[in-house]
Formats: sequence, C-alpha cells, structure tokens
Amino acid sequence: MIDNKSIVQKNLPKALLMPGHSGRWWVKTTERWAVAGLFLLGSVGCESYNLQRATFPACGKPSATIGVTTDQLEATLFLTDKQGDIGVIGWAMGDGRNKTGDQVKVAYGKPGTYTVTVILANACDDKFTTSRPITVQN
Repeated sequence: MIDNKSIVQKNLPKALLMPGHSGRWWVKTTERWAVAGLFLLGSVGCESYNLQRATFPACGKPSATIGVTTDQLEATLFLTDKQGDIGVIGWAMGDGRNKTGDQVKVAYGKPGTYTVTVILANACDDKFTTSRPITVQN
C-alpha cells in the first residue's frame, strides 16, 4: 500500500487504485498488484514504499585481455585492451591461489604452464571472465 494517491496517479497513470486502510492505497498494474515496480501476489499485505524515482548506475560491460611478463618463476599479470567499466578485478593464478588488483605479481613454486583467469565486475554486476596459459621456468 502507498500513502499518496496523487503520486501514484502521476507516476503510474494506467494503474488501478483501490482504497486500503488508514488512507493508503493498493496499486494494480496490468497484471499483478504492485507497488512502484515491486510485484506482489494478489492483495497480500506489503510495506509502505517511497515512490521517489530510484537511480541505477549506467555501466559499460567490462572486458580486457591478460598481459604477462615473466622472470624465471615469477610472473606479473596485468590487464590490456580494457573496455567498459571495471570495478573489481579478481585473479586465479592457476595453482589454487587468488589475488585482486589491476596488476598482480606471483611467484610460482615450480616451473610449468599455468592457466591464469581474470574475472572483472562493475557496479551493475556485469561480469567478464577470460583465461590464458602462462609458462614459467627456472
């Protein structure tokens, strides 16, 4: 239910309004009972909702490729060809260890080829994952 009928009529002009208790109103959109976009089942009770418009972040989907430099058993991993909005960067080193950050350094315990994976995420919860093999040697 909501407190102000005129706000609902202004923001949801095609909504059906039904009087509730204490001067509040039930709102029915085309298919379901709703309160400013929150769907309810039938006329089940709900909490009051502030009808001020919410703002949501606008994000470009993140993407990048993995760059690497190696020096014997050590590797420095970084992002290249970055695109979109990147907020969080998580790395899987390919040996069970994980790190975070735009650029990370890792010292491997033995020579070999490891599959490194990076996961990028932004404020809109868009995610991007890519992997590449890297080889380290003595």
